Amino acid sequence: MRNGLTDQEHNREFITFLQVHLFGLLAFIDRPNHNEHFPMASGVVIESEVGYVLLTVAHYLEDLRRWKEQERLNALFLLVHHESGICNPIPLNLEDTPASFSDLLDVGFMALNDAVVAEIRKGGGIATRRDTLSMSPQSMKSFYLVGHASAYCKIVRETIATSREDSMETAWKLVRPGDMAVAISKLQFDGNGSDPGTFRFALINGFDDYSGASGGPIFGYAEGSLIRDHSLFAIQSKQIRGATSNQKPTHLIATSAAVAIHVIDDYLQKITNSPD
Repeated sequence: MRNGLTDQEHNREFITFLQVHLFGLLAFIDRPNHNEHFPMASGVVIESEVGYVLLTVAHYLEDLRRWKEQERLNALFLLVHHESGICNPIPLNLEDTPASFSDLLDVGFMALNDAVVAEIRKGGGIATRRDTLSMSPQSMKSFYLVGHASAYCKIVRETIATSREDSMETAWKLVRPGDMAVAISKLQFDGNGSDPGTFRFALINGFDDYSGASGGPIFGYAEGSLIRDHSLFAIQSKQIRGATSNQKPTHLIATSAAVAIHVIDDYLQKITNSPD
């Protein structure tokens, strides 16, 4: 038993901790290509020096900007997970939710207004504490990634209208994502990545596809630490597939969460202190 809990209770508490600290972005795109059917990303909410922000990957925010400029962004939702397992989508308006991303690191953020923060609390989501940030992999016993797994999400098709002409019947269907699949993976630290501020992790019994998990938080677990004190260590950026025929992912690349927050704080301070 750990801290008076059975192993089963401890595992349930740990999964709940990861679940409620996971957030996501889900976009609905007009005229989608094969990579744009309900594109998703993961993220974590943390308090910056000027308010709450959603920390996620730059490449997804760059896509959002492009879809908006092309007038193809139909809708955008923030995904919030309740401890009961219910996923609550909160509609986001990019005009009210300013976003920015780094040109050097694969990290970016969306500034969340008070109304969105209130909906997050109502939906059961929990912001990650800044004092849990860690840059020391040597102090961690193990690491876990939690993220959305878009490849495993169910697609729901609902018939919303039908018409009949002679013997021909036509049906109009609404296609939308159903249950939001969540991936929790145990990782092994495998050194620094090739880019500054990044780390490389080996997958332990990993999934076949981590699409949608980009931006997902990686928490470190120190020996004897309480679950509430697990350290936010990195933000997952990309998957590296093996050279075998099935090309199953073998490693993940992630950006240091502490470095990402420093970059965001520095950017927000410059904006806040700008005379313009």
